[in-house]
Amino acid sequence: MLRVSLLVALLSSAIGCGLRAQDPTAPGPRAPVAQAPLRLGILGASVSDGLGCFAQETRADGVFAAKCRLADMLALVCPDRPFEFEDRAHFSMGFNTKPAGRAAVAAVLDARPQAVVALDFLFPPPKSWMLC
Repeated sequence: MLRVSLLVALLSSAIGCGLRAQDPTAPGPRAPVAQAPLRLGILGASVSDGLGCFAQETRADGVFAAKCRLADMLALVCPDRPFEFEDRAHFSMGFNTKPAGRAAVAAVLDARPQAVVALDFLFPPPKSWMLC
């Protein structure tokens, strides 16, 4: 699971770097310009849903833990870029791939995103999951 978490973090960073890239020929620093939110659709299964990728913190008043979804990581990689997510990643996608995938795609398309990230969306289920 650590490798999956690392993969998600690396891909999120790569995507974030691409979103934050600036034109190298542009003159010096510019004044901040209010940006419209980037509308992203997220499709995926367990990795995009944060399975196995969590943060835990121990404080004086207890232990706090939260899973890190792909949408969370993208927002962390690009803190100066506003996002609007249509996040349809769900860990159970592999158990009901076709119907769940069709429903997720329809929901994301209805949201009219500017881009779609589908890191672990389509994959064949393992043969051990097959009933016949």
